[in-house]
Amino acid sequence: MSRVYPVFLKLCSRLQVYFPPWWCPFGDVQTIVSGALRKCPQLPFVREVIEFADGGALGIDWLHPNDCEDDAPIILFLPGITGSTRDCAYILYPAQEICARKWRTVVYNPRGLGGVHLRNKITYNSVRHHDLAEVIQRISSKYPKAKIIGCGFSMGGMVLFNYLATCTAESAILCGALVVSAPYDPSSTTNSLEVTISTTIVFSY
Repeated sequence: MSRVYPVFLKLCSRLQVYFPPWWCPFGDVQTIVSGALRKCPQLPFVREVIEFADGGALGIDWLHPNDCEDDAPIILFLPGITGSTRDCAYILYPAQEICARKWRTVVYNPRGLGGVHLRNKITYNSVRHHDLAEVIQRISSKYPKAKIIGCGFSMGGMVLFNYLATCTAESAILCGALVVSAPYDPSSTTNSLEVTISTTIVFSY
């Protein structure tokens, strides 16, 4: 258990025990049901391919509202482990709301995801934040007057968190960040994934 865990518990004044609905009691079932029932909105993203000095590449997708100012805030989303711009309802619905506010949205698709194929042996993981750092730098160079806020989900949150850990007050480009449902203990998370029924079914094929 992390040393900061008790501190977080004390700070969360509205922390309550979670009781799932009786008809959808387990995480695996909730994932399947939400994916089946929730339709993703179709938004006019514009793809930009970022190429790196090592020969690799990834795609970032921009959503530009009409009449958007150069200094409009930019929300940078990082999807979960297999997510991308087109299939993450938890990104597309917020992006829709952000667009209505005349803010820009940009979605970070890691190497090998989002339609950009791997070009070399370098992939992505939760601790490798170098690609993200370069992408944030390029976004800042493109819109130097805009404030940038990062929002990472699950593994995307882990990448964002590790990036933030390397920043100092002087070097930080992001003016804010939000990490959603990111595992605090990756080893325990990996172990739990390897013993669940759903994982057994997946790896049986």
